[in-house]
Amino acid sequence: MPARAFTSPLSILLAKAHPLVRRGVGQIISDALHPCRIREAESAKSLLAAIHESVPDLLILDISLPGPGGLQVLKTVRRLLAVGTPVIVLSSHIEPEFALCTLAAGAQAVVLTEHSDDELLQAIEATRRGEVYVSPALLTTRSALAVLSPS
Repeated sequence: MPARAFTSPLSILLAKAHPLVRRGVGQIISDALHPCRIREAESAKSLLAAIHESVPDLLILDISLPGPGGLQVLKTVRRLLAVGTPVIVLSSHIEPEFALCTLAAGAQAVVLTEHSDDELLQAIEATRRGEVYVSPALLTTRSALAVLSPS
């Protein structure tokens, strides 16, 4: 996918527990989005410290971070972030109900970790336009569509 150009550096905070995966996701983003500045957090504690230091333009959050995690960390960071700051949740949970809870807790996007890097980049673009993004795999069943699609 060709790099997208922005007029000022996009500040991204990438919160993912596993260093190898975190660096890989960071590389995918930096290769595709120019210019951008990526900061990393490996736990809920370091995530909160990073937000207090400088509020990012975009947060990419692994919902399974060590520390007070799950939806609670999402709700906490949502209160700290500026209104309109997109939060993209990376998750291996494939249940539509989980995606609904994640969106209700303040995320603008849910991306399944088992999918391609293009999907993450699509989610970044969608959330920067103010749109909600949900991995298409979460929308494949009738019950999922009923839960996640606006009526």
